[in-house]
Amino acid sequence: MRLLVLLAAAAGCGGRTTTRDGAASAGQSGHAGVATAAQSASGGNQPSSSLGSGGVVTTSSGGEAGVQSSGVGGNSATSSGGATVPASGGTLGGTSSVGSAGTVGVGSAGGVISLTTGGGSTDGSVGLGGSAGGASGGTAGAGSGGTAGAGSGGMGGSSVVTAGDAGAGLSDYCSGDRNKLSYLGQDLSPAATNFPSAIVMDCCGGLGVNLHTLAQLGFDLDLDIVYSAGSITPGQYPIGPGLSLSASPFRSVSMRKYGENPTTPPALVMSGTVTTPGLPSGLTARDMGLCLETDNASSPSAGIRLYVPHVTMIPYSLHGRLQIFRLADQSITPTQAQAQSLDSLVLADTPLLDLWPIYYVEQSTGNIGTPSASTIGNGLRSPSSSVPLSGSPFVVKVDDKPIYLGTFFRIFSSMIAVGPVIVVDDITNDLIPISPPMPAEADPRFDPSIVQVLTETGKLVP
Repeated sequence: MRLLVLLAAAAGCGGRTTTRDGAASAGQSGHAGVATAAQSASGGNQPSSSLGSGGVVTTSSGGEAGVQSSGVGGNSATSSGGATVPASGGTLGGTSSVGSAGTVGVGSAGGVISLTTGGGSTDGSVGLGGSAGGASGGTAGAGSGGTAGAGSGGMGGSSVVTAGDAGAGLSDYCSGDRNKLSYLGQDLSPAATNFPSAIVMDCCGGLGVNLHTLAQLGFDLDLDIVYSAGSITPGQYPIGPGLSLSASPFRSVSMRKYGENPTTPPALVMSGTVTTPGLPSGLTARDMGLCLETDNASSPSAGIRLYVPHVTMIPYSLHGRLQIFRLADQSITPTQAQAQSLDSLVLADTPLLDLWPIYYVEQSTGNIGTPSASTIGNGLRSPSSSVPLSGSPFVVKVDDKPIYLGTFFRIFSSMIAVGPVIVVDDITNDLIPISPPMPAEADPRFDPSIVQVLTETGKLVP
C-alpha cells in the first residue's frame, strides 16, 4: 500500500545559488533532504556534498573534478572543466534538460518524486518536473502526518500534493502484517473490528472500524468511512477531503473517540488510501485495508497515523450468526432450565443481542463491547422485566444452534448461578461482562464454534 506525494520545486528566493568569495551556499530544505552544491571559483576544487536518504543533488557548472553524491534513491553527477555530466534519470548543472527519469525518494523517510520528460533548468533555476523539493526555510513535508507546502515568505519552492503522506514517509509506515497506530506520541498495535456505522444518507453509506485502545488510552477510537452508494469494484482508492467521484468512491474518513457523535466535531479528518475487494454483500465478509493520517499538520492531532492491513467487514445478513436469548417463560429459574436439554428450551421470539451491534468480544475477559449495553442493562433492571434474585436463564446460539446456558444475576443475590454469569448491575453503557461459571464447571464462553464465528466476522479481540 503506497501513497504518492508529488513535490516539485520552482525557483524562488530559495531556489537559486549565490556566490561569495568564490563559493556558493546551497538553499537548505527542511526534512526533504534537497541541497544544491556550491559553485567553486575557476580552477578550484568543488567539495563533495552528501544528502540524507532520498535526497537529490544538483551541481553548478565550473571547477574541475567536483563530485556530488546523493542519498538512497537520488541522482548523482560530476562536473569536469565546467561541463556537467548528468547521471541517468535526472538533470544537473547549468543549462540542460530533464531526461526520461526514474523516481527519487524525498525526505528522510522517503516520499516519491516523478521526474517527467522535458522539464528543464537554466542557469540553476529548476523548472517544474525538475529535481528538487522545498528550498530555504521550507518544511517540505517533514512533519509527522503533515502536508508538504511552500516555506514561509515564498522561500520553500512550490509543491503539488495528492491525498497521502505528503512526503512524510506514510508509504514506509504502511507495511507489514501488524496493525499500527501512532497516536499523539504513543505507538500502539490495536485490534481492529467492524461496527455498523450510524452514517446513512441518500447519497452515501457508512462503514465503521473500532480500534481497541481502551487499555492504553482509556477509550477506544472509531473510524467512520463514508462511501458513495452503489457497488464498489475491488482496488485501492484514495480517501480524503476534496476528492472527486471520478477519483474515488470513498468520500471521507474521520477518527473520533468511541461514544462521540460521528456527525459532530471534533472528529479528526484523515487522508490516505482504502484497499477493498468490494463492499461486503450477501453472505460474504470481506477484508479491507487502511493507510491513513490526519490532514492538518498544525492541528493538535498532527502526528496521528494508522495502518490496518486487514479488518473484516460484514454485511447485515450475518447478524444472526451469534445471538443471546432469554427464555420465552421468564419465570423458569436457572436450576429448572439446567434440568432440561438445551434444544428443548423455548426461547423468546427475538434475541436480546445479536452480532450486528457488537463492536468486539474480548477473549481475555469475556466482555462484550456494544452501545446496546445501556438499553439491555436498563431493560434487565426495569420493574416490568427485572431479573429476580433467583436469576434468569439465557441461551447463547451460534448459527441457530444453542451452545450454552447462562444466568443473568443480581449482585446482591445469594443463589447459585448456572453456567457463565452476566451480573446485570455490572452492565455499563457500552459493556456487557460475561464471567466464567463456577470453578467446577467447564467454561463454554469460547467454545470452538463461538471462536470460529467471531473470527470469521471480525469481532474477536485478544
